[in-house]
Amino acid sequence: RWLLPGACLLCQEPAGDDATDPLICSLCLSRFRRLPQPCCDRCGQPQAGPPDPCRVCAGWPANFGPVRSAVWMDDLARSAVHHLKYGGWPRVTDAFARLMTPLVTGSRGAVLAPVPLSAGRARRRGYNQAERLAKSLTTISGLPLRTDLLHRVREPTTQTALAPEARQANVIDAFARSGAAEHRVIV
Repeated sequence: RWLLPGACLLCQEPAGDDATDPLICSLCLSRFRRLPQPCCDRCGQPQAGPPDPCRVCAGWPANFGPVRSAVWMDDLARSAVHHLKYGGWPRVTDAFARLMTPLVTGSRGAVLAPVPLSAGRARRRGYNQAERLAKSLTTISGLPLRTDLLHRVREPTTQTALAPEARQANVIDAFARSGAAEHRVIV
């Protein structure tokens, strides 16, 4: 580290010290835009006033939710996610977990269940990004991690080029829950 100090993946400036060695510097982490409050209790979509029926999640299945996002998916966040998924930087999940911890705080009795990655994608990437993120979040939050609760029923096509409606249709019946429904699952 003395010869080659760590640089932030997003701004390329020196990041941290020998002890912390983050992949995303504190300044870039502070630039992630948090979602404003109040928000819909079910889908997490910001709302301007008193809780009115939410148009975003009105058509969702009854047992789906609540959904939360830690930050807006703007160019900065998208770049960080691309480093995780396609750039071979799984350790960036430590920074993501710090941002996500407030969303799961107080989730007693819940477990973290990462979405299983297809065998081909896991082979190409060398890891499942959802599982790495869940492990980092487990370390910080203390919530248990269960990799055996979800499994793939079929292989959907890649989501990257699909519109939101097509993405939803693409994953219908692609995953199933394994075992009894004894846990509240955070995916």
